Amino acid sequence: MIAGEYCVVAPHTFPGKMWVDESWEHVMTECVEKMSTPVLLIGLPGYPSLCQGVVQEALGLPLHIVAGLISKARCFIGLDSGLTHLAASYDIPIITLNPQGKFPPFLIEAQSPMRWTHLTPGIYGSQTISYESVLAIVKRAIQEGIPEGCPLCSEIPYVLIGKNDKRLFLCRCGLVFLSPSITRHGQATIDRSKEMISLPRHVSDLRAFQDWLNQQREQALEREGDADIRVHFEHWRLTGTDPDTFLSCGPEQEVWWTWDAVYQVLAKNGWHVMESRGQPASRGQGFLYSFTIRAISIGWEDNDPALQRPWGARLVWFRRSLCERWLCWESFERNNELEGLGWMLVNEGFERDGRDILRFVATLGLRGRTIGRVIRSELKALAAGFRNSSKTVAEVP
Repeated sequence: MIAGEYCVVAPHTFPGKMWVDESWEHVMTECVEKMSTPVLLIGLPGYPSLCQGVVQEALGLPLHIVAGLISKARCFIGLDSGLTHLAASYDIPIITLNPQGKFPPFLIEAQSPMRWTHLTPGIYGSQTISYESVLAIVKRAIQEGIPEGCPLCSEIPYVLIGKNDKRLFLCRCGLVFLSPSITRHGQATIDRSKEMISLPRHVSDLRAFQDWLNQQREQALEREGDADIRVHFEHWRLTGTDPDTFLSCGPEQEVWWTWDAVYQVLAKNGWHVMESRGQPASRGQGFLYSFTIRAISIGWEDNDPALQRPWGARLVWFRRSLCERWLCWESFERNNELEGLGWMLVNEGFERDGRDILRFVATLGLRGRTIGRVIRSELKALAAGFRNSSKTVAEVP
């Protein structure tokens, strides 16, 4: 194979992270026959053969040979495996698939500016990734190399679907957006005569909205006062939502907001969220809740208000600092993951945050391990309190 002209595919890893063989065969066959890109299949021997006679196998090779083959490839397609992390060491596009949604993708992910991470529809494995979507992303990755950055936070987003020359992305900040965006001229207008501010629905208006937020905050500082804004928006629940739902909204919308994305855009531009209230949306509207958030331009360090926010299909209350530090993007929506996060925080020095999370998990369903961890975290807090009290008394002259 000629360097720079072939695609490396690594279709095997642990069973809980695998994609279906039939989909792999569709992708590899179309790469060879329709994209004129030879495919080199790498990995360990012993798995069932795929696309015999269509692709070339290079199984069981020494790691340094495998690394050399990957470094000379046109692109790499794989799963959450060591070979994908190895591919991230080179300046080639890597398309990594998370087809079973066993865990939040950002816990362990390949670190490369040329990473295209395709999540399963619904994020947590409710459906399988279609091979048509993967092919659309492979074509785009080969053409562009680096994916579009999030228009809100500039980070590399995750792919939800590629279809009809469109790509739907989800960023870890919580924003869902469509690319390529519709070309629009002019700037977003903010009507301050209304009690509530509505958020932009187009990518091209996001920059103007952030500029407006900065202007309002700076004007308040110049007059040595405080500014107060109320933002109204629709919260879209990403877990379990078919990506086609977003694509069917038509050209009038290419940005979809979540609670986390709204919090991020306000905090990023210097605003302090003080109140958050939500209410269920009417059935059939697509989004789950409508929210109103109040933010002020001048905050207080010791102020940590309780905010109502969505968590899965529920409305819950969390301290603002807890949301900001650990609970963005409903990333640990499943109880066992959230419990694991709380226990980890307890043991790594963030006792209060960890206890609050464990207490919340206990309200979601009584499990022996959860209750045990709640009790142990409380006993640890009591012991720390006694130690601190004794130390204070001992230091009194």
